[in-house]
Amino acid sequence: VTRDGIVTACNPAFADMIGRSVPSLIGRPSAIGFASRDEYERFAADAAPALAAGKRYHGEIRLARKGGAELWCELEGQPVRSRGVARETVWSARDITAERR
Repeated sequence: VTRDGIVTACNPAFADMIGRSVPSLIGRPSAIGFASRDEYERFAADAAPALAAGKRYHGEIRLARKGGAELWCELEGQPVRSRGVARETVWSARDITAERR
């Protein structure tokens, strides 16, 4: 879960998938798990229109484990509205590295 680009909650399975602990992700910018700054910026530009319109985002992104090994993930995000305003985004990620080979 992110709010204003900051990780506010994280599933232990996702943290494990990118070689990090949940506490090491909480409070950090959501770009922390991306393979590069360029990859994060591409993702942000791609996702922003859908999320701003209150719609679900779906895409494939490159993330990086703490040690630097890259993986491909299928990513979905859904804005959560409170009083008509999107306050947070709930994300789900699935490792699709084997499928991309």
